[in-house]
Amino acid sequence: MRLLEEQAGEVEVSSMYATTAVGFTTQPAFYNAVCRLWTRLTVFELMHEIRVIERAVNRQPTFVNAPRTLDVDILLYGNRGLCTPPVTVPHPRMAERRFVLQPLVELAPNPIHPTLGVTMRELLNRLPAEPTQVVAQARAWGRTASP
Repeated sequence: MRLLEEQAGEVEVSSMYATTAVGFTTQPAFYNAVCRLWTRLTVFELMHEIRVIERAVNRQPTFVNAPRTLDVDILLYGNRGLCTPPVTVPHPRMAERRFVLQPLVELAPNPIHPTLGVTMRELLNRLPAEPTQVVAQARAWGRTASP
């Protein structure tokens, strides 16, 4: 986690959205947000740091779509596409998920999906509406700003 703190520059965080669970639906709402950060870490180093953070908050994998304390994914890494364990970018299911695209578009509506060739906003507009509630507003943290 220290490596990420040392290597990350400015961080922007979307609003946080409460959304209904997907897949295993008999569970409480999920809270979804997207952050954008600038880093000198490779995508593999970044994924390692994400796993360290998930373990620090006691994430315990159980079954697909199960309740969890935290789930962090790398949606995009610049404009690159990569499919090598343990990392696949762009995230393979992001184009199907309003709960991912809605906060992503809030921060970055115009990047082109590296393999689909359309903007994030266009992907979002293709999806059906779903009930969401904003529970926290977007914000940015700089190196010297406090959260």
